[in-house]
This record gives sequence, structure tokens and C-alpha cells, in this order.
Amino acid sequence: MTLDFLEGLNSGFIPLPSDIWDSNFFPDYTWHFVVLTDDDTVFFCSRERLNGKGIYSAQPQLSFGKYFRQRLGIPSDHPVTKESLLHYGRTDINFYKIDDETYFMDFSVPCEPFAKLRRTYNMFWGAKGDGAKGDGAKGDGVSLTT
Repeated sequence: MTLDFLEGLNSGFIPLPSDIWDSNFFPDYTWHFVVLTDDDTVFFCSRERLNGKGIYSAQPQLSFGKYFRQRLGIPSDHPVTKESLLHYGRTDINFYKIDDETYFMDFSVPCEPFAKLRRTYNMFWGAKGDGAKGDGAKGDGVSLTT
């Protein structure tokens, strides 16, 4: 778990490791894109702050900080901590590229039957959702591990 990751979640953005923000997986930092989540939330996002080194919600009323606090079940005036992530059961976030402007973000707590289904889906569709670094092609996935 990195301090940058927790600091980012508490500041309302998802920090990207250099190998991800420097790749072609996410659009250029001047473009906006859509992030769909496993709990049916829709974010309109940008990477324009910090020269593309993080993902921000372009919607003032819906920040990633607020979103993750709600998912973790912690009050809005409390910080996201390593302990709150461990208690939730997840210290990473998976992103899957649907197309050049649409991504799927998975922050669900894995259970064994779902993990088997995910592996089957990845084998069938060729998605690299196991933490592999994609080249930005449709179906690629990346895991942002804290």
C-alpha cells in the first residue's frame, strides 16, 4: 500500500503508477472518458490534472473520494486508511478497457465463484484483467494495486 494511493483517494482522485499513465491504456490527459463501475455508478473522467498522473471525476458532485468512502462504509469526514481497505476486503482496483472512451472499474470484493467466472471471461474474451499491462487494445485490463 502506497502513501500516494491513500493520499489520492482522500483527495478525490485515483493515482496512476508511471507504467500506466505513460502507456496507451487510458486516453491522453487532454481527453475525457467514461468509467462504469461494478455497482452501476457512471463517472465522466479526466486525467488533465497532474499531467495525467491520476484519474479525476469531471463531475463536481461525484468525486472518487466520496465514492470510495461510501463503498467502504466510512463517514465522509474520515480518511480512507489501509485498515478500511483491508476491512472491506480489497486493496486494488481493476480497470478494463471497453473502447477508447469507456472503461469498466471493478472494486467488488472477490469471492471464489466470481473469481472463477472472471478467469473464464478473461480466457474467452482475451482480456488481461489479471494485472497484465495492456497495450491499450480493447479488452485489456490493468490492476492498480495499492
